[in-house]
Amino acid sequence: MAGLHLLCRTLFSDIEINGLTVDRAKPDPKPAAAKTRRTLSILAMRVMEDRAMCNAKRYAKISAHKILVLFAAVFFSGFSVSAASQTTVTPTSVNFGNVVVNVSSAIKTVTLKNTQAITLNISSIAVSGAPYVLDPSTTCANPGTLAAGASCTIGVTFTPTSLGAAPSGTLTITHDAGNSPQTVALNGTGIAPTTLSVSTLAFGSQVLGVTSPIKTAILKNNQTTALTINSITAPAGGYAIDPSTTCANPGTLAPGASCAIVVTFTPAALGAAPAGAVTVNTNASNSPQSMTVTGTGIAATTLSPAHLTFGSVAVNSVSPAKTLTLKNNQSNVLSITQLVIAGPFALDTGASTTCPIAGGTVSGALAA
Repeated sequence: MAGLHLLCRTLFSDIEINGLTVDRAKPDPKPAAAKTRRTLSILAMRVMEDRAMCNAKRYAKISAHKILVLFAAVFFSGFSVSAASQTTVTPTSVNFGNVVVNVSSAIKTVTLKNTQAITLNISSIAVSGAPYVLDPSTTCANPGTLAAGASCTIGVTFTPTSLGAAPSGTLTITHDAGNSPQTVALNGTGIAPTTLSVSTLAFGSQVLGVTSPIKTAILKNNQTTALTINSITAPAGGYAIDPSTTCANPGTLAPGASCAIVVTFTPAALGAAPAGAVTVNTNASNSPQSMTVTGTGIAATTLSPAHLTFGSVAVNSVSPAKTLTLKNNQSNVLSITQLVIAGPFALDTGASTTCPIAGGTVSGALAA
């Protein structure tokens, strides 16, 4: 009975058992308390069975719940509770990834759990950083309470206002547990509604009247809604949209999908083609988009230099050899039928001549 009375006193004042002082306000979890905890646990169980055994006047208001809390604290933690375990927040960081500028992201959820044996008082839940906002889907009371052992969720969205990585934000949860405040790092990146994989298609030198190999650019719809493609056009000067293009023109492109824009170049004149761009018109906010195209028309074959000057040469003497370079600019083999040299000039059939020779004249095939 004296022992039971001693347990009742622990609810209201400091006590000393076996030389160990137990202070409700300043718990002492030293290993030496093990025997005492076992004793108090047994006594707590007895009080739970019959609270009437305590001093009726002094302890009449002690509830079974308070005794259970005392029993749990004594038995499992020796009157100590780790602040780190009082509440948990998961995850501790949220990355929204790529989100279209001026469009709200999908909701990201953070879970707050009260691991205490008592109610948690939440004083505030706030977000810092302009692109990040608390979502109405949040189930945590703000402010409010969270029951012992219960969990609630906090919804956050990201609406970038410019291209590139947004400044980091912070979700801060303030409450009356020992590990308050708790924070969650927030990050995200703003991207354009649509993107083209390249800004320039360079075709280089291309033989007049011959269509170049294809050049490809990828159009991507970064939005969560379908993209309407109104037109894809190529500039004048020999450029054309190839039939192998997979983008509907006109048509639509599904959310998050990509398609290929294929372009060819068929020069109609020698020299650089006029400056121009392939233009993509859509219903996206960054329309129209364009990519520069460049190319140069060249002859099928070239002979250089245009002039050979031998200077003064003694009568009946042979001058040093002069070299002309014949180039095949085509993608196929060039057939050389004949090369005619008139006047006092002759073809040097020695090692310096690398063009095909048959019977003293240039003839045959020249590789592409």
